[in-house]
Amino acid sequence: MTIDTVRTRRYRLTCRRCHRTWTATYQVGTFHDDAGDHEVFFRAGLPATAPGSARCPHCGGLRLVVLPGRAEGR
Repeated sequence: MTIDTVRTRRYRLTCRRCHRTWTATYQVGTFHDDAGDHEVFFRAGLPATAPGSARCPHCGGLRLVVLPGRAEGR
């Protein structure tokens, strides 16, 4: 797997358990293979789950929602 491009994106997330909202920054790598286009996520240089699959940093809840709108890229 060769990652074609890496971009920094900020996502706004909210927790359905404690109702807190925050912003998380990810480095997103994209690549293409026979199965289609894919994105891989990194935080602090380490592989990470997709933004909506993380845990709430406040209560540890798993019911996160990526808020609508365009993800901010740099």
